[in-house]
Amino acid sequence: MTVLTGFVSLKEIQMKKSKTKHSAVSLAELGINTVVLTPHVNIEKIFKKFENEPDFIWADGKGKNFLYESLLETLKDEDSVFTKSPEIAEKTPKRWLNFMDDCVIFAVLHSVVKGQPLRLLHPSCFTNPEPKMKLSIDKTEGLIPDLFSSIPCYQ
Repeated sequence: MTVLTGFVSLKEIQMKKSKTKHSAVSLAELGINTVVLTPHVNIEKIFKKFENEPDFIWADGKGKNFLYESLLETLKDEDSVFTKSPEIAEKTPKRWLNFMDDCVIFAVLHSVVKGQPLRLLHPSCFTNPEPKMKLSIDKTEGLIPDLFSSIPCYQ
């Protein structure tokens, strides 16, 4: 069973105070297999930028929708590279970090542009992962994502 959490608004993010302050962002529904563990504050900053900045500042004046389509294709390509050859992440750590950062940006952009909840994995996916999910606490240096108390969980 895969358990997802999701949130809709910045206000809900600000209501939650957590110990670890990390979320596991999932883009699996969009064809990107990589899960990124990121601090809540990163998500909050990105939401604020996308919600408050004018559309014309994104993608050299082409806007958020153009940025969305461009990022989606790029991230799918990068995800397939890292999925097929995980050692590339170790050989090119800057590329890997940029990819993970872009995944978080894209997840928030998807939520804003499409008006859909941001998909966050439930902490149990890390502590009791399904074999096919390949999630491991070892890969996150012991960090486990935290729940937002005001956000409903979906199964």
